[in-house]
Amino acid sequence: MKNIVYFVLLSCFSVVFSQEIDRKHNLVVAFDSSLKLDREKIKNDLISQIQGFSAVLENYDFDLKYSFVFTEEKLLEMEEQALKISGNSESIRNLRNIFDVVNADLTDEDLQQLSEDLQYLPKVKYVELTDAKPVQPPYDISPITPDYVAQQTYVNANPGVNMQYAWDMGLNGQGIRIRNIEYEFNKNHEEFHVNPKINLADGYTINPTLYTPDYSDFLGHGTATFGVVFGDDGGYGVKGMAYGAEEVILYPEWTVEYGYNRSYAVSLALDNSQQGDVIIYEMQTGGASGVSGDYVPAEYNALIWNLTKAASDLGIIIVAAAGNGNQDLDDPMYASYMNKGNSGAIIVG
Repeated sequence: MKNIVYFVLLSCFSVVFSQEIDRKHNLVVAFDSSLKLDREKIKNDLISQIQGFSAVLENYDFDLKYSFVFTEEKLLEMEEQALKISGNSESIRNLRNIFDVVNADLTDEDLQQLSEDLQYLPKVKYVELTDAKPVQPPYDISPITPDYVAQQTYVNANPGVNMQYAWDMGLNGQGIRIRNIEYEFNKNHEEFHVNPKINLADGYTINPTLYTPDYSDFLGHGTATFGVVFGDDGGYGVKGMAYGAEEVILYPEWTVEYGYNRSYAVSLALDNSQQGDVIIYEMQTGGASGVSGDYVPAEYNALIWNLTKAASDLGIIIVAAAGNGNQDLDDPMYASYMNKGNSGAIIVG
């Protein structure tokens, strides 16, 4: 059973394609970590090491692209660090052989059939359909919280987190580096615009489609999150719980450079983090029911769970949204997720 921590915040906290696509899903395949795969000749290596792979490849004619940002050198470094910190590097090894299926012409029906064909092959750990289009972010519960420190009741004692107690001891996040995975934030907001410690990750551009009417509900979410965490202690507006943090960076899940790709964003944050850093998942995903709106934690997707477990084993703290789906994760339909065990994340409702 996972430990789920509940408290109220202003805002509760998938494959590389540069072009927009019409289908709803992309496909990721994870091979056993025992396979020795060269990313530059991945298909040849799989043909020689997995019986039946060549037949599947002939039927669908797809390419494979490594799902994450990690270099081989970085993975070896992470393995060594995980052994020192947690005594086990399996979670890092599991990140080595995970690949995106690349073929923009495959429909959702094609991908479903391909996933079934791949799943039957030996040395395939799992095949997962991931969202090709942005998922609704977790949201604040109406009415909108007023922008006043007096209304930040979550900083008080029960039912808050008793942050005032920490502040009174001089603890305000100093020395802590924070990363946030979601869509966007307003750097020009009065809480942030003069603070050089809060920024968008270098080299990434938020997808401009976010600023169209279709995605108006997505805007401002990162601004609210960063306000809760890092709002300026300037005597106006809100006061961030960790307003003294060393660094706060947004790693956007929908960019011009990589399309909609939350797992890549998580891997970028992990690649740029070290022991003691905090990564916030301001994300949710569809649950086991298949019903729209039945959202659950993002780590319900195996790809995100793998990254989360790896981060935890490296001493990186993951704080993740429980999601707005009102789902009971002890329900038998979530057995496969629960049986994975504890990813190490602090899941927040």
